[in-house]
Amino acid sequence: MIMPFKKIKTGDYVVAAGVLLLVGALLLINRYMMVLQPAGGHASVEVENEFVTDVSLQEGAPRYTPISLPRGEALLEVEEGKIRVLPMPREICPLNICSSVGWIDKPGQAIICLPNRMIITVSGEEEDPLDLDGVTN
Repeated sequence: MIMPFKKIKTGDYVVAAGVLLLVGALLLINRYMMVLQPAGGHASVEVENEFVTDVSLQEGAPRYTPISLPRGEALLEVEEGKIRVLPMPREICPLNICSSVGWIDKPGQAIICLPNRMIITVSGEEEDPLDLDGVTN
């Protein structure tokens, strides 16, 4: 026995509109919070699990920092308080995923190049004491 569809009532429209408004409000709040997050103050670069350099992200003229890698050399570009990895030849980084990440500027963001074991992490000026991540006592 096939059951006929019930008619949509006014209350159904009210519930659907309420859910859509709630989702829209949450998306706007999320976007607003991302804009308010302060930009990072510096980026640390590690290659093969060893610290290589600390790059300041202070605004100014664009500058380039070469990083020695096991397979060659990477070039980091710093501009307007953000950092990125410029594209490398296929012999150094076969898929260039690290350069396709683009610009990063917020604390906690990272660019990772697996073939060269390079990690670039943005850090802020000071840590937020309310931002807990990990195990605390």
